[in-house]
Parts: sequence; C-alpha cells; structure tokens
Amino acid sequence: MGKRKKPPTKIGPDKGLAEQEIYNLNKEFYNDYAKDYFGTKLVLLSSILSNPDKFIDVLHDGEDVKVGVLSYKLDEDDLTKNELEKFARLELATTYYHCLETFLRLFLAHVSIPACPWLEISRDTDFRKFKKTVSELLEDNYKYDDTQFTVVENLLYVFYGNYQEETFSQQGISMEEAKDILMKWIKWAAKDFISVYDYNAFKHGLTVSTDTQGLTIGRVDETFKLEERGDALKFIAKKQKTERWVWEKNMCLLH
Repeated sequence: MGKRKKPPTKIGPDKGLAEQEIYNLNKEFYNDYAKDYFGTKLVLLSSILSNPDKFIDVLHDGEDVKVGVLSYKLDEDDLTKNELEKFARLELATTYYHCLETFLRLFLAHVSIPACPWLEISRDTDFRKFKKTVSELLEDNYKYDDTQFTVVENLLYVFYGNYQEETFSQQGISMEEAKDILMKWIKWAAKDFISVYDYNAFKHGLTVSTDTQGLTIGRVDETFKLEERGDALKFIAKKQKTERWVWEKNMCLLH
C-alpha cells in the first residue's frame, strides 16, 4: 500500500502583505479604536444603580422603542426596577473582567513590537493559551520575543512611546523605576484576571446570580455593633484540592 499523500500546506494569511497594507491596518486600528467603550459602560451602569427609578420612568414613558427595523413598546411588567438593578450589577462585574482581559491582550499584542498589533490580537483565539500566558506574566516566566530593544525599553516604548533615559530623568525617575511601576500594574491585572477561575461565568452571565451579603460584628442585642451589607454576585466554580477537584460556591462583593 502506498503512502498517503499529505495535503498541500496552505499559504499563511501574512504571505504577500505589502508594507502599505500594514500601514493602513495600523492607521485604521488606532484611529477607530473604541477607547471610550469601557468608560461609557461604567457611566451608564453606575447611573442605573444610582437612580434606577429614573431609568424605569424613561423606559415606561409610552414611547415605542425603535432600533433599525426593530420596534416594540414595553408593557408595565416587562422590566421591573429589581430586574434592571440585577442587570446593571452583572454587567459591572463582566465589564471589570472584560476590561482586564482587554488590557492584557493589548499589552501582549504590542510588547514584542510587531509590525501590526491588530493582526497579533486576531491570531490569539485560544483562551486556554491566553490564560497560560497571563500566568507566566504573573510568575515572571514570560519569554519576551527578541527585538532590537531590551525588556525595559520594550515596556517603556509600548506604554510611553519613548525609551530614552533623559526623558525619564527629567521627570525624576529612572527607566528601571518606570518599568517596575508598569510591571506592578500589569501583574495586578494578571492576578485579578487569573484569580477568577471560572471567568466565563462572568463573561457570559449565564451562571451568575445577584444577592445581598454582609458582615455583622457584635451580638444582636448590643447597641454598638459593626455591620456592613452590600450587593454581591454568586457563582459556582471548580477548586483544586490535594486529592481531587470540588465544586465551590463563590461570592464577589461589589464595592
């Protein structure tokens, strides 16, 4: 029996990309990037939680809701104040972790100083691999690609667009100190991102519910006691024990 022929290797999408095409992609990416996306979500969601009655009044003002070909009118029971508040709390949680993920992906796409960071972001579709890379960042095991810059110069160039010593010395800080400050922010984002094992529960909002939790210090009959209560999110995730995995219910307080 003859050997089975291997299918011909397909030409990669980068083959034949002209310098002008790379320039146009970069120009489009940076000019059109939705830099106000997270800030706008924060304003809207926090406004809902700050004054939910006002939003309910607007939604139930009798006007038709129209978006393109979609048109409908809300009935009085279609959306309650409680449902609106639950939605805003869940969206705030997902926005926080989405923001961390976006920051880390943008950093990783730029840190090797590629010709087109937009292409690097588009290549990275394996979520498991991404989480592994973030873990390596957190544990100082991340291997920076070889470039014409040192690791310090890479970081400073990505965040400040400059890696000249005199630029930082004029601000009373050394390049190494500036790099250490940046790494603290990067590691803080990585640690918070990795700490939520079941991030997809937040990302998709399908296995998360809202609740009110709190802490009381002191007996019920005491006049003086410390008490703090607030909104919380509940979700179930796997946790690794010494000999096995177990299911564990988790709470995230929203403060």
